[in-house]
Amino acid sequence: MKPFRHLLVGLFAQVYLAENLEPTYVISELSVRNGNFDVCDIQAFSDGGKTSICVATDYGKLWLTKHYDTEQNWSAVYDDNKNPNGPVKILYSDVKALLLGWVEYRHSCAIINDMQSGTSEAFSREDLIAMTIVDLTHTSFVCED
Repeated sequence: MKPFRHLLVGLFAQVYLAENLEPTYVISELSVRNGNFDVCDIQAFSDGGKTSICVATDYGKLWLTKHYDTEQNWSAVYDDNKNPNGPVKILYSDVKALLLGWVEYRHSCAIINDMQSGTSEAFSREDLIAMTIVDLTHTSFVCED
C-alpha cells in the first residue's frame, strides 16, 4: 500500500506544480534543454503580417510570434489550459536562443549555413521549420564543426 500512496503524492505534486507554473519558469526550463524539445507547429498567416512557432513544454504550449509590421518584433503567449493565451514577456535574445538551439540540436552547422544561403532544400517538415527559423532570426552562423 505504501508504493501506491507515494505514487498518489507524486502525481498530486506534478498536477499542483503544473497548475502553478509561471511562463518565465517554462522559458528557463526550455533554455537549459539546449534545443532538446519539440516544435509542435508553425503557422504563417496569409496576411503576411506574422508567423507563429509553437514550442511544446511539459505542461502546455509556448507560442512565439514574429511580427513583420510592428516595432515589437516578437511576442509570446503561453497556453497551459489554465491560462490559455496568457501573454508572456520575452526578450528577442531569449526567442533567438530557444529557436536556434532547436535548429542546432537537429542540424549540423554546415546544413544551417546552406539554409542561410538558400542552397538547401526542405526534405521534411522539420527541415522546413528549421529553414523558417533561420530566416526569421536573421542569424549568421560560423561553423566550428
